[in-house]
Amino acid sequence: MTKKGLLLGAGFSYDFGMPLVKDVTEKFFEILNPTRIDEYQMVWKGANPYGSDYPIDSQAVDDIVNILKKHQVYIAK
Repeated sequence: MTKKGLLLGAGFSYDFGMPLVKDVTEKFFEILNPTRIDEYQMVWKGANPYGSDYPIDSQAVDDIVNILKKHQVYIAK
């Protein structure tokens, strides 16, 4: 049996207790502040979860961190 669901945006689900994207984004960036982003960047680049035959792409980590920092400016209170 297949179950189907419908998720409506633009605040429709807010009255049912779901947070708005703006609220989730603000909480995300409060937790992932610039200092923590820098710390995580070093950890992520040094991680080797898949073994030495499949290393983490450190440039990809840098790209992700740059995107986070770029968008964090727009969320700042």
